[in-house]
Amino acid sequence: MDAQLINLIASTTQQARRLLEREFSEQFEGLYDLRPEGELPKQPGSHLDARARLVRQKLYALLQHKMANGLPQDQAVANALREAAFTSLNRFAALKMLEARGLMQECVSKGDQSAGFREFCGLAPSLPLLPDAYATYLACVFDELAVEVKVLFDRQDPSGLIWPRRPALMELVNILNTPELAQAWGEDETIGWIYQYFNSQDERRQMRAESAAPRNSREMAVRNQFFTPRYVVKFLVDYTLGELACLEPKDPRDLKVLDPACGSGHFLLYAFEVLEGIYRTAWETKNCPASSLTGRTLREDYPEWEPLQREIPGLILAFNVHGVDIDSRCAQIAALSLWMRAQKAYQLLGLSAAERPLIRQVHVAVAEPMPGERDYLRAFLDQQFSGDAEGRVLAELIEVAFNAMHLAGELGSLMKVEEEIRSAIHQARSAASGDVQQMSHLSLFAPTQQSVQLTLDLRQVTDETFWGQAEGRIYSELRAFAEQAAQDQGFQRQLFAEDAVHGFALIDILRQTYDVVLMNPPFGECTTGAKAEFQRLYPRTKNDLFAAFVERGIQLLRKGGRLGAITSRTGFFLTSFRKWREEVLLGEAHPLIIADLGHGVLDAMVETAAYTLERLK
Repeated sequence: MDAQLINLIASTTQQARRLLEREFSEQFEGLYDLRPEGELPKQPGSHLDARARLVRQKLYALLQHKMANGLPQDQAVANALREAAFTSLNRFAALKMLEARGLMQECVSKGDQSAGFREFCGLAPSLPLLPDAYATYLACVFDELAVEVKVLFDRQDPSGLIWPRRPALMELVNILNTPELAQAWGEDETIGWIYQYFNSQDERRQMRAESAAPRNSREMAVRNQFFTPRYVVKFLVDYTLGELACLEPKDPRDLKVLDPACGSGHFLLYAFEVLEGIYRTAWETKNCPASSLTGRTLREDYPEWEPLQREIPGLILAFNVHGVDIDSRCAQIAALSLWMRAQKAYQLLGLSAAERPLIRQVHVAVAEPMPGERDYLRAFLDQQFSGDAEGRVLAELIEVAFNAMHLAGELGSLMKVEEEIRSAIHQARSAASGDVQQMSHLSLFAPTQQSVQLTLDLRQVTDETFWGQAEGRIYSELRAFAEQAAQDQGFQRQLFAEDAVHGFALIDILRQTYDVVLMNPPFGECTTGAKAEFQRLYPRTKNDLFAAFVERGIQLLRKGGRLGAITSRTGFFLTSFRKWREEVLLGEAHPLIIADLGHGVLDAMVETAAYTLERLK
């Protein structure tokens, strides 16, 4: 993309954001009586019809949920408005990109004159007479896409509860249909630039003027949204994942790639392309090792190439690529980008929409604290886990997880939550073996409890097997807990359960070891609220976030695994980074290649270097 097109994407993104936040603010205050200050009435006004009353009830529960997680009322409202705005913008940008790729029928490029809407109206001739006919059609489009891209298109998601009213909806469509922007929708990078420019330069300047260090997770995310150029991405992926696959033959289903600060998923997208080639090579190679997942080689599981070729996109998303970020927009954008990349692969194979395997899961997790409603947590544990010995073991594990995640929004992948989980699993296994003395201090075990035989049989299984089985029951019990709620508490309990599921998904990613870690990590200072914990966890690299991310990335690698990063170049020569160089880069890893890139690579006043490392031990 040239600079002119990128600048146009930036101005269009800001224009759309202003429109949507103004529209949703008017709805919050004028229609639903949800104000940033003053009284926040629990009951909806009598002017609302039944549908609007339900929406208002859910929005009220959403604000209560945000305030339970520590936000004051004005920030809770602002946060909800911002999430609604970026979700709507991402949805409509996604529709434009899907149209440009021929992945769906025209639905927004001509507004309510689009071919898809006209065909829809042909099925219900009276529909065009309704004022919300076009919105109804788009809702059906979203529902269809939500089968596979639920994180963005699910209309029950809290950030998608309200829609732009018709005047704002049509204005948004017109903004995105600007003729000068037409070229952008066919470019894979467009959604990444929308992600970067949703927050303006003025916001970043104001944040830095008000505080040298980021004050919360949002400021951390906004200050570090820098799009990684494709040539840097290719350089780092080719010299880590690409080269490693050549040097160490392995069943590709066992290759695991992580971006611990994934943003819009640019590294993961190119890793997807490289992995497609790796699968083909592995299938064609004689004596390729068997997979740890199936115990068989790729050729044994797929004797014919064509069936495997159809499965490769789904296999890559199910087994190979993983991402984490502290910004919830990343889950939407990175998941969408990876799903579209899978659809492109199917399209190149000539598969119709009906023939394409469904993509059910993309491993992109948002790092955020476990939900803050402690009364719901206690009710959840009491109702779902107090009836059996296995439940009491899992209840203790859940409490450990909730406590360990309290700084997830500030630290993200830098948390070492897996260490606390590992300790909790060890204690659970001790309980199953009847080690009463070791477990007597745990609040959910009575001192007189005798040795118990659990369904999970913790004495026999490995930690990894236990975690997989425990997760399954925890997810099942969270769903049951949400469904048991009374009407006036149902949605807030649902939010509690969904946030807890997201938290355990994050833990699951951070518990694994990876063959490749790729990153363009944050740099500078940690947030003020997490500074003490950050310094405790990373005493050698506490002077800059990027150095700590590199240390953490190496820890997440298996022996011989590779890390690729673009960071500030200052770590290679400043005295304050001496321990990072000597103890981390040279003591725990081996530098393979370094490119000193200097200024102008990222949209920031920073000189950069791109480099790859290999973990030694």
